[in-house]
Amino acid sequence: MNKGLKIFITYAHKNSEAKDKLITHLAVMKQNGLIDVWHDNEILPGDKWRDAIFNNLADSDILLYLTCPYSLASENCNKELTAALNPNIRVIPIILEHCDWQNHQLSEFQALPEKGKPIYDISEWNPESKGWMSVVAGIRKVVNEMQSQAKPSPSVTPEEIETLAFLAFHRGNFMMMLDQIDEALKVYSRVIELSPNNAEAYNNRGCAFQMKGEYNRATADYSKAIEISPDCPIFYNNRGAAYSAKGEYDRAIEEHNKAIEINPN
Repeated sequence: MNKGLKIFITYAHKNSEAKDKLITHLAVMKQNGLIDVWHDNEILPGDKWRDAIFNNLADSDILLYLTCPYSLASENCNKELTAALNPNIRVIPIILEHCDWQNHQLSEFQALPEKGKPIYDISEWNPESKGWMSVVAGIRKVVNEMQSQAKPSPSVTPEEIETLAFLAFHRGNFMMMLDQIDEALKVYSRVIELSPNNAEAYNNRGCAFQMKGEYNRATADYSKAIEISPDCPIFYNNRGAAYSAKGEYDRAIEEHNKAIEINPN
């Protein structure tokens, strides 16, 4: 059985009720093992909320953006959308009410419900549950499609997959040497798809994001590399450099100190 896809929900807190309705309507898909759902209410006391959000976003397959004037105006929602713009994450706007989303970056993506008709428009969806069921049907279609694409060919052995990942990783390194950063990002993402526990691929993709000035996405990838391989000082050093670039100097010092602790030389 395929592992369930991880869904990340981006929403304005004024739409917490809509977020809860969405989670309720997705319950059957979750019970069937098709998806796992994450949102900021999952953050535990004592967690660093920004790290928790971007680490979980980096590890997600689908971002659902609950779209309304409040979310379009939200700096946090738009930062999460920017972080999701990579080949590994499918972005799906869910239109709650009439707003200017078609002149927003979200207009690049196919929206739900059907034809982008807002859920709260009673002239389109009466009762409202019909709108939510259109959303669920659309998400189910995307999940089935993504899981079908993720199935390796029966003729490909695990050893062959690892070889493909190895070759792709070195191609990514070559793209970095040529300063073809966008191409390197695509290649490292493919490596991660083939070999999800490849800490070096996450680290190198983090380096590529950092070279583009996308520091939140860089720190998320470095964090994933550290989660996989917590004894590698280079990963902490790189995360420290990203924090420093963001102006978070105390956190940068913590990371560099950790790298020194692991390898004093």
